[in-house]
Amino acid sequence: MTPSPSSSPSVGSRSGDRILELDGIRGFAILLVLGFHLWSETAFSGSMVTPLSNAIRSLFGLGWTGVDLFFVLSGFLLGGILIDHADSPNYYRTFYARRFYRIIPLYFALLIAVGVSRHTLGSKWVSIEFSASFPWLSFFAFLQNFFMAAAGSFGSAAFSSTWSLAVEEQFYLLLPVTMRFVPARKLPFFVVGLAAVTLVVRSAWCLSHTFAPLGAFVLLPFRWDELLLGVLGAMAMRNEALLERLRAQPALLGAFCAISGLILVGMQASEHGRPDNPVMNGIGLSVVGFFYLSLILWALTQPTSWVSGFFRNAGLRWLGKISYGVYLLHLPVAVATHWIAWHDRPLHPDLAHVATTLLGLGLTLALATLSWRFFESKCLATAHKHRY
Repeated sequence: MTPSPSSSPSVGSRSGDRILELDGIRGFAILLVLGFHLWSETAFSGSMVTPLSNAIRSLFGLGWTGVDLFFVLSGFLLGGILIDHADSPNYYRTFYARRFYRIIPLYFALLIAVGVSRHTLGSKWVSIEFSASFPWLSFFAFLQNFFMAAAGSFGSAAFSSTWSLAVEEQFYLLLPVTMRFVPARKLPFFVVGLAAVTLVVRSAWCLSHTFAPLGAFVLLPFRWDELLLGVLGAMAMRNEALLERLRAQPALLGAFCAISGLILVGMQASEHGRPDNPVMNGIGLSVVGFFYLSLILWALTQPTSWVSGFFRNAGLRWLGKISYGVYLLHLPVAVATHWIAWHDRPLHPDLAHVATTLLGLGLTLALATLSWRFFESKCLATAHKHRY
């Protein structure tokens, strides 16, 4: 699977420089996250415990794996970029500049806004629900996942999802160096080996009663496999012989998706499907990564398939475009709307609380759209002034 020296392959359906399926995949990932955090993970009680609410919770029971889809996609996209520009004299400078403008401005703006609010407004809901369970500077340094692992807790509900940003930023620091110094011929074997070691170490950690189980979920050394599976997929797409084989045998990727998907559904049905379950947290995460890699490759190599058509859906593509803002904002907005309305955390005991969650979701989408239109797109334009 030695990468082809050619530029990134022509796959998927393009609109300018964008691959439509990838936008849809981002949209699908954030949809899963929203479903899990706002509906599956949020307690239904009283009159709201109905067959419909139980069905909704079951539907999004594996929605937490949307973050894993983002991991695989990050490895796929960034690994591909680094392969394509391996000989660039601006290899490091351009990579890190582009990552900075994509990740930092909105994230830091949110942290600063909340930090100022906590010290100036004096509002009870701000001080309680947006409290810094860990050192506030750890969020700016992308080290909060270490504090979460040590405490065995995600901390403040409003910022609990930022652990994945820390994992990705730490991955960004290491990936370019790794891909620059490992010879191209040996890189696929190195990636496969490191992913396999990750699986073994994480499984051993989860089976041990000595260490905090959350560490296996939020620390980069235990999440390399999903990120590296994405990198492996990028290599496969740049190997002309393998790419042609994937195009010629759509049933192969379909079978991979079906087998890994059935394993995950079976784990969910047998109550092993939660991320805090040792089985899921051990081998299950690798199955999740393999499932999503197969799905990405299927969508990109089979543009006439129903999978590719699904990810080209305009609604998913729009959601994918604003997905970063949605990911950062959805929990703070949900916490804020429920506290303002009910002086409580997001719960679903009645229709009024459900309506509050829907209001928060609408506000999140609106704010994320405005953020993309007037802030993030400008930052990206600046990012792309840095060229390889």
